[in-house]
Amino acid sequence: MNSIAQKAATKMLKSKAEQYQPVDPYYEEVDDGRGGKKKVKRAIPPGLSKRDQRLLKKIRKRAHYLDKGMNLCGFRVGWTFWIGFVPFVGDITDALLNYTLVVKPAKQLDIPDSLLQHMLVNNAISAGLGFIPVIGDIGLAAFRANSRNAHLVEAFLVIRGQEYLATLAQGPSAVENGGVPLGANPADVKGVFKPGSGMAMDGEQTVSVSPTKKTGTVKSPPSSAAQATTPWAPGTPAPATKGTSSMSPTKSTRGTNGVAEGNQTQGTSSGSNLGNFFKRK
Repeated sequence: MNSIAQKAATKMLKSKAEQYQPVDPYYEEVDDGRGGKKKVKRAIPPGLSKRDQRLLKKIRKRAHYLDKGMNLCGFRVGWTFWIGFVPFVGDITDALLNYTLVVKPAKQLDIPDSLLQHMLVNNAISAGLGFIPVIGDIGLAAFRANSRNAHLVEAFLVIRGQEYLATLAQGPSAVENGGVPLGANPADVKGVFKPGSGMAMDGEQTVSVSPTKKTGTVKSPPSSAAQATTPWAPGTPAPATKGTSSMSPTKSTRGTNGVAEGNQTQGTSSGSNLGNFFKRK
């Protein structure tokens, strides 16, 4: 990816992040239908893979609890504020938490190096403020590095989702409508955001069915003609030959018994006739 496209994408991302920076990375206030407000979890941008959705939710939630999870006299603070009060050890712990819980999962989203460097700079500023006693801790709570990084990641993913939907003709292109700087190729700028990233990993892409793949269709039994042409394998009952009828044991016994009975009757009749002949003599 050329440097011109990288710079154009970074400029576009900064502009998007400024427009798309909510008060809280995890919650938003909406009308409750009774003239009041209620907090709800913020919706996930469309056009993202399941992997991107899962990681964005995780980053949002962690950034919220690290920066704004508690209310202190009307001022939202998080765990980094309280941990930072522990001299030295607390500041090191804050820096490790910021990297491990927010920056590290963001690296799994195929983000460009420019965005990763921006997130690391935010963490470095936060760590530097933490080393200043008391005032630095208050500045750290006000700077909210984790929320800033979550907003950067979300702004990047918003553009990625828009570009993916644009490839499906389901919406306008954020790159083309946002205006590409002079000398930058729109295709290269779109490539920086990697639309559709992570979908192959989650199995969301349309996969053509292989001709050899089993479809679950029940096979019909072979016809009699197919059975007749099936070769005989040794060790298996020999198939019946077409046109040959086999006599059942009952018929064979019946036929045999009939012949024996006939012979026996014939012999008895002959013996009776011979006895009568000698009597007459």
